[in-house]
Amino acid sequence: MPSLRNLQARSVMVTVLLGVCGAFMAWWIGVPAPFLTGPAVVVSLAGLFGVNCQIPTFLRNACIIVIGLSLGSSVTPEILKVAGAWPASLIGMCVSVSVVMLSGGIVLHRTFGLGRKTSLLASSPGHLSYVIGLSADIGADTAVISVIQSMRVLLLTLAVPVAVATLTEADMTLRPLGGNTLAFVDFGVLVVLAVLFGMFLAQIKVPAAFLISGMILSSFGHGTNLTPGGVSPAISTAAFVVMGSLIGTRFSGVSANLLRRSASGGIVLTLS
Repeated sequence: MPSLRNLQARSVMVTVLLGVCGAFMAWWIGVPAPFLTGPAVVVSLAGLFGVNCQIPTFLRNACIIVIGLSLGSSVTPEILKVAGAWPASLIGMCVSVSVVMLSGGIVLHRTFGLGRKTSLLASSPGHLSYVIGLSADIGADTAVISVIQSMRVLLLTLAVPVAVATLTEADMTLRPLGGNTLAFVDFGVLVVLAVLFGMFLAQIKVPAAFLISGMILSSFGHGTNLTPGGVSPAISTAAFVVMGSLIGTRFSGVSANLLRRSASGGIVLTLS
């Protein structure tokens, strides 16, 4: 008889393999955020058909750290200088984001009956990976948030390019931009520091501790130009595939009615 540990290892391997297949299919057909949404969809369907899918905590935390480092790598000394020159714009952006979150959260809570934490995070604009990482730590309904946020991403991805191409003369060819890759030594140092700082934040009950630790340390390193360059695309892609697979494991047991209601909430939230 196979041991429990072997069964768990097999489930993890199956989950990751399904996630990789989902990512490839989503990328091939041009789905928005393919390395996150593709694994989420495939692993979700597998779970609904009775496949035991799971991602261990240590792998989840490792991927969250990588995603945090990736998000923080967008901070540069130039961006910090520009940010300091436009305080009014930053204040206005914070106010508008807060209004969007609060009003959207009220709509989802009162109209669709979602919990307050779930409603607030589902209405939060920005990085889906951060929202998912935070929701997993504070006990919000990750599955519902994933459906609503994914619906918003899909609608905006379809609508925004058409609007920009119609109303402006912007280049919509989406040619890839060049950029330096974070040195291996710098990446290793950031990972170690992020693990230690994340463990400290977790001890003092900070939500999404490892995600926040990675973002803070990476933002500091890139903002001061101590660790220039972005996380290797291969590493960041692998992290998103695992995170998407993790999202998929949380769809197991979700009813069709809940999926329909969540999708409806995403449409209403986007249009409003």
